[in-house]
Amino acid sequence: MSILKAWDWSKIDQKEREYWSVPSKDVFQFMFHLKDRGHHKIYDLGCGIGRNLFFLLDMGFDVYGSEYSIDAVKEVNEKLIKLGYSQRVKHESMTEISEDDKSYDAVIAYNVVYHAYFSDMVKALDNIYRILKPNGSLLITFQSKRSPVYNAKYEVGTGTVIKKEGHETGIPHHFVDREEIIFLLKNYSILEISHIEHEYNYIKDKGCHFVVTAIKT
Repeated sequence: MSILKAWDWSKIDQKEREYWSVPSKDVFQFMFHLKDRGHHKIYDLGCGIGRNLFFLLDMGFDVYGSEYSIDAVKEVNEKLIKLGYSQRVKHESMTEISEDDKSYDAVIAYNVVYHAYFSDMVKALDNIYRILKPNGSLLITFQSKRSPVYNAKYEVGTGTVIKKEGHETGIPHHFVDREEIIFLLKNYSILEISHIEHEYNYIKDKGCHFVVTAIKT
């Protein structure tokens, strides 16, 4: 089954938009990895409103990306032009990336590929692998089955749950364990897997993610 749905950024309040405008600390740390390996051309898959894209541009990287929300694509490209850049973000699905084969030193897929049924997540991972150069770097996150959001009795497919409320209503989320990550990234050399438990919404809610750094083999 294939169901992809973009975030509706019009439903994100100002306070949450401010959160999604700040670069991730994982991407900040990944930047040093990129510099150490001499990686310069970066692809930001599902870039949202540009939290990581603008940070990496400021750090001197050559960054491009895609996003499934038309509103977010327009917003990011307008900001890019105001800053003196060309439009660098395409409106594309993560399952249909149009970039050339082996054209990027690194790909960032932060809070992106798990917004799908398993089959679409695999398509996205295949696209990422295709556009990465040999020995290219990947920073990617997955939803963990240890998250309280995951409940097997609500699955609509193995490991997949559809959100029933909030701005992610109707969006499928695929949850994995460590063994599934090893399988999904079998064509990479995995440098690090971190399991992150984070509390948010004034510590009312909790989520669990895997953060993975890997090298294409």
